[in-house]
Amino acid sequence: MKSPQTWHNDNFPIISLTFLRDNMANDPGIDAGGLTRDYLDDLFGGLTKEDVHGFEPNSTGLAWVGGQKTENMRYEETYQRMGKLLMYCYLSNFNDDHWSRSAATGLYLDPSVFAAAFALDPDQILEDYGKLSEEIRLAMSLRFAEAENNPKSIEAIQLCRKASWDDDDIAIANAYYSAGMLMNLTEGEERAELIDYLIGALGGAYEARLHFTHTLAKGMLAYCDVGNTTSTPEAQETKWFNTFLAMDVAEFSNKAQGSVDKEKIATAIQLHGDVWGSEQTFLNKRIQWLQGWIQSEATEQELREMLKYLTGSTGLKQGLKIEVRVRDEADPSPDAHSCGPFLDLYPKNATNAAGLSNKNKQAFLFAFKLSALGDAAGFSDA
Repeated sequence: MKSPQTWHNDNFPIISLTFLRDNMANDPGIDAGGLTRDYLDDLFGGLTKEDVHGFEPNSTGLAWVGGQKTENMRYEETYQRMGKLLMYCYLSNFNDDHWSRSAATGLYLDPSVFAAAFALDPDQILEDYGKLSEEIRLAMSLRFAEAENNPKSIEAIQLCRKASWDDDDIAIANAYYSAGMLMNLTEGEERAELIDYLIGALGGAYEARLHFTHTLAKGMLAYCDVGNTTSTPEAQETKWFNTFLAMDVAEFSNKAQGSVDKEKIATAIQLHGDVWGSEQTFLNKRIQWLQGWIQSEATEQELREMLKYLTGSTGLKQGLKIEVRVRDEADPSPDAHSCGPFLDLYPKNATNAAGLSNKNKQAFLFAFKLSALGDAAGFSDA
């Protein structure tokens, strides 16, 4: 099965995927976009699993990079490719044929990764990570500490960035040591040594994240200049990325990764405009039941699985609408088309041979979840 990615310009290289059957023969079908989105989501999700490339989950359940600096250096090429994939998905929002050629990686990275990346300018991104100044690393670290709402780390970073310390600042720094946050200082050590200790401790907390984020940004910047041979190297380096330095982080994350915001997902599910009369009333009631479940009961994992079933991605693309249409077959189970994205529901009471029904809220939601969640999610009908 061939993907439809035949569009191409300086900043949108061709992505051509071929889907194979179990016997490794080419599938004769045409993928209208859903399978490609499904593949890209699976790819990015696989790269950020706990046991791959040193990643580990953070407190929000999203993927942070862990491990040692030497391990990170081994995977720099992979991290750069991840950055290119993020930028590919972000820029896919701006195609004329929006939905069939749009993609998202899925929400696997905390948005603070992008906040730290956008703290860099192109020259700093192109620099080798080991040559970045402590000031640059501290500026990136501050973004992570702020995202974690970690007042101790924020205070320590701000101390390190101050040009000079007064007695209160030195007292604060020494309080960290006496509290066991850092090793105890010996009497008579100078301010510079205090800063070294603080930076060393912060490096232990953020070093792997900084290295990953810097390398990811390098891939993002490189993708922005793919195929650009019409300007000077200096112009190529900044052609697109300068725009992103002032970009809203949440907006970038929503467009590149998608969202699992309950309100946005519930609002995105809407009845198709050509449904009228009793069928409209019937389907609107089922949509209300589904929206209520999304807003009040669904877990984040269930939302990810449902979005995978409906759109091909585990994150909802910004501005995407999921249209509910009439299903012709008298079956209470939903029928999803991730290439649409469409959700087909039968507009009348029905019960199938398996005993599934859509006659009341409990029965309808049971039939929906049986189709949309768990093993059913992913590589749905295109």
